[in-house]
Amino acid sequence: MNLLTAVNRILPYLSEGSTTSVNDGHPVTASVVAALDTERLNLLQEGYWFNQRTQTLALSLAGEVQVPSTCLSGYCPELRDIIEVRDGKLLNLTTNTTVFPQPVLYQYTEDLGYSQLPLAAQEVVLWKAALTVYVPDFEVDRTAGAMQQYLQRAEGLLTREHLRHIRMDTRSKRAATQILSALRG
Repeated sequence: MNLLTAVNRILPYLSEGSTTSVNDGHPVTASVVAALDTERLNLLQEGYWFNQRTQTLALSLAGEVQVPSTCLSGYCPELRDIIEVRDGKLLNLTTNTTVFPQPVLYQYTEDLGYSQLPLAAQEVVLWKAALTVYVPDFEVDRTAGAMQQYLQRAEGLLTREHLRHIRMDTRSKRAATQILSALRG
């Protein structure tokens, strides 16, 4: 689903007609697009299977490490120092330098556009944005309740898909083995 489709799914709840462009200059469309963008960033910052990356970042000739431009947040699992991103480069706060002796393994959450999200994530963003723009104007009513139900369903699907993709398996855990043994009798 693209951004225009998402906007057009929200507009009828706001008693507005559909639009042919997300940049049509209409204030309601602009507020819906802004809400979708805010909720998209909020969702991506949580980190899901589709936007978590691990990459070895190479050194520049000056020994600095450039961070990908789509990076929202990240960390260096192999370094014990406190690392932060400043001006698109890694900064070691412990030694107060941007120069590193070797390439750095970096795990980060990546910023993705709305159309690049999986359908379950798009639905979560859509219904959160719909509630964000609907409730201040129309207050909480049956329509808001219906949107909340759609949101809960979408969040459940996203959580289920996330657990499936990260291979969340409790069967190999000791406590799970004990519970299964107790259930078998």
